[in-house]
Amino acid sequence: MQVTERDNLNPHADGSVAESIRTLGYNAYGEAETDSLAMDGDTHLITELRDSFGRSAGYTYAKNGAVQQTVSTGYGEEILVIFFYLITST
Repeated sequence: MQVTERDNLNPHADGSVAESIRTLGYNAYGEAETDSLAMDGDTHLITELRDSFGRSAGYTYAKNGAVQQTVSTGYGEEILVIFFYLITST
């Protein structure tokens, strides 16, 4: 996995400036796989989920290593199983 880091300056509502570090991770195809932001002592991580065909299937959000949310998308793989059966049974 390739990782890219960049320092950012983020203004807060009170006018102070906090330092943050954003880290992006890429898979072997150059597609973003992880996006991490470290700021104010917390680390926020978004991780892309992929199905067995490599398609985007959702993401997980973790704060300080604890998963807070998982979102997933389905593509109707049962149709692919039926299609495969029709092709192989002829």
